[in-house]
Amino acid sequence: MKAHCGATNGQSPGPTIELVEGDRVRLFVTNRLPEHTTVHWHGQRLPNAWTAWAALNQKQIAPGKTYVYEFAARRPGTFMYHPHADEMTQMAMA
Repeated sequence: MKAHCGATNGQSPGPTIELVEGDRVRLFVTNRLPEHTTVHWHGQRLPNAWTAWAALNQKQIAPGKTYVYEFAARRPGTFMYHPHADEMTQMAMA
């Protein structure tokens, strides 16, 4: 079976990110899409500016550009991340 889908680091779903509560996290997100994107991190308490609603409260990551998300992991649990730009396409393909 073949499917046309988006990938993060060459895989779909994207890679698992394992953290220990209190870890300092620095994630470099390089947009290799032909359009802008952002990343929405479910479950972690992050600044409102990182809720990833493109053009509303986070600057969009332009094609070819890199954005650095840096935060301390403050909540234990199992969470997910996904794009919050062109949701009808990017989220459907993630």
